[in-house]
Amino acid sequence: MPIILSFSKTNYNEGRKLYSLARVSMQNMWNHGYTLDSKLMSKGGNEWYNIVVTAAGPTSDEDRAFGMELYKTFRHSNLVYDLDDTDTSMSHASQEEIDSVEF
Repeated sequence: MPIILSFSKTNYNEGRKLYSLARVSMQNMWNHGYTLDSKLMSKGGNEWYNIVVTAAGPTSDEDRAFGMELYKTFRHSNLVYDLDDTDTSMSHASQEEIDSVEF
């Protein structure tokens, strides 16, 4: 399932790291796997979690084919997303539905 990750603000350097890892291979991004972990950060009495990116090695032929199909599906799409963190409205799912999702 495709996802959108935000590497803004405190995650900016990790976003650049992911971009560099993908670019240095000089292949499609889905030809290699990447692991996303979290790291507790703190500064000035505040605590938050940052995304931490590491290379996970080559992907399987099946994953590469799936990545190519996703690329073909979305390459001409104009994806519009809202970065407003203050909007708490949920137009597609209730809070109860969201809370019941298992990860």
